[in-house]
Amino acid sequence: MSRPGETSAQGMPGHQRAWALAGQEHLSAAERALVSLLAYRPALDVGVRFDPAPALAELTALDLLPRPERQRSAQGRGWASLALRNRGGRSMGSIEDDDGMQDQPLRWTAEADRCPQLRALVEGLVEVERCGTIFAMTLAPHGEIAAHSDAPTVEVESSLNLALSHPAGCQMRLGLRQGGEVGPDTLVAPFAAGRGLLLNVASWHHIENPSTEPRVHVVVRTPWQRGALQRAADGWLRALLDGRDVHGISP
Repeated sequence: MSRPGETSAQGMPGHQRAWALAGQEHLSAAERALVSLLAYRPALDVGVRFDPAPALAELTALDLLPRPERQRSAQGRGWASLALRNRGGRSMGSIEDDDGMQDQPLRWTAEADRCPQLRALVEGLVEVERCGTIFAMTLAPHGEIAAHSDAPTVEVESSLNLALSHPAGCQMRLGLRQGGEVGPDTLVAPFAAGRGLLLNVASWHHIENPSTEPRVHVVVRTPWQRGALQRAADGWLRALLDGRDVHGISP
């Protein structure tokens, strides 16, 4: 039974009912299309480009770049994260330890408040109030994140990953078989510094950095669109429907 002011899924057309039951009836048509595509291809380059230098310089100058030696726990070696927006806006060393905080609203952390350039980058791309947790992540030289799924009980968990730095040789493989083996759907996400990709992190994935430089990304969970991301995604979808090749994907 729906609550007052809510719309029940009963009586909706089939496709609308499916989105409502998934808790995603609020998505725009473009957002639904992207979520559906992520179920089949776990990395989409929809054309998000930005200057990574201001945000990276800001994190570096403020000594806020996550350091692997500060990480409390890790799956793999040589990675660390810095919470930028989480339940209660708490400063913490790990990504999103929400135990006991589920009833707290998502807020920017004190560290994020010190990073206006980084916040401006994120807020220009997504509608922050509709997004999940946001964090920065460093993968140290010769570091590795073991194969895993961030959300093994669902088909799609969307994420916008913004590469502030991505040294030559770094690879993020998605679409692995459960357990980490390469399969027919495995691909290497086409990251480069200053490029943002939409990812399905429910897909099994593995990251390695064989270089001598750190890899630094900003990650936005459930990145519902606005501004630059919305314009890029709309143009990308129209190109795909028009039959044009879009960053390696043909209809």
